[in-house]
Amino acid sequence: MKDPKRQISGSQPQNLNHTSDAQEVQAGESEMTYVERAIRTLAKIIGLEPTKINLWKVAFEELSNLRTTLENRSYESEEEIRSVKKEIYQVIGFFSAFQGLLITAAAKSNLLWCNNAGFVLALSAFATAVAVFGIVQKNTVITDLRRGTSSDKRGMKVSHCNMFFLVVVASIQQ
Repeated sequence: MKDPKRQISGSQPQNLNHTSDAQEVQAGESEMTYVERAIRTLAKIIGLEPTKINLWKVAFEELSNLRTTLENRSYESEEEIRSVKKEIYQVIGFFSAFQGLLITAAAKSNLLWCNNAGFVLALSAFATAVAVFGIVQKNTVITDLRRGTSSDKRGMKVSHCNMFFLVVVASIQQ
């Protein structure tokens, strides 16, 4: 039996109930997710018609911007981590210099017949406590920054996968 929708001449089949792309996109508005509504709103703000291709373009640009933002944030966090590590090295350097000063003072005091070993030990213990506290605090900052960086890297991977998925779906449906 012949299909009444096909022409006898052998040309491409025609859909007699065809709706435009914009009508098709608007038909499913009641079942939209938050992301779809946001993409439609962005398309309206830009001044684009809500066709599938325009929505895909807006979604792709938005994902690209998100990925760029996450990359920049990750790079800034890595720079901050390097800066905090330099501060740790400075704390260790000041601690070493102070200990050297105390040892030199203790050695000189023995030459001057003034033995105050308790005072030197108390200063050394105080300097050690301050240095350890500073290093622990800086390590806490580094841990927090790394946690944020790993979160940003996961976000970059997700946005990259979403961009790839969007490109595949768009190319299949065209």
